[in-house]
Formats: sequence, structure tokens, C-alpha cells
Amino acid sequence: MNKEFWQGKKVGVTGSAGMIARELVLLLREAGAKVREADIQIGRDLSRPVNCATFCENLEYIFHLCGVTGSPRKTAERPVDFMGTILG
Repeated sequence: MNKEFWQGKKVGVTGSAGMIARELVLLLREAGAKVREADIQIGRDLSRPVNCATFCENLEYIFHLCGVTGSPRKTAERPVDFMGTILG
């Protein structure tokens, strides 16, 4: 990762508690980026437009890595649970 490029950049990472995003957050911070995290597990739910707008404010880059977890079997049996958004 080019540390000079990322130094001081304002970067958002969605799904930041996930396996891939968690590592990306570490790499970006090591490179000197100012990272804003979003993940339902850390209390930042992006399923509402107002939350998305607040999260994205003043960011220069966003890595969108959030998703719904589940097994391939569950995805095949209930695809709408994984391809649609459930708003409460």
C-alpha cells in the first residue's frame, strides 16, 4: 500500500467488522489514513439514507465492503433475504 498516497486521506470503510474490511482498516490506518468505519456490529447501520449521508460526509474515498452474511444454502433457499434490504 502506498503510504504517501493514503497519508491524511479521509477514508470510509463499510462492513468494517467483516473479515476483509477489518484488515483493510488496519492497512489504511498504518498508511496514515483517517478511517471512518461503518458496520451494524459497531452500531453504525447504513440501511437508512440519513445514516449513509452522515457517514459519507467529507470522505475522499469509500470502500464498500458490507454485506449480509449467510451460507450458500441459505442464499439459494431464501434469496430475497440476501439480495434485498429489510427496513424495520
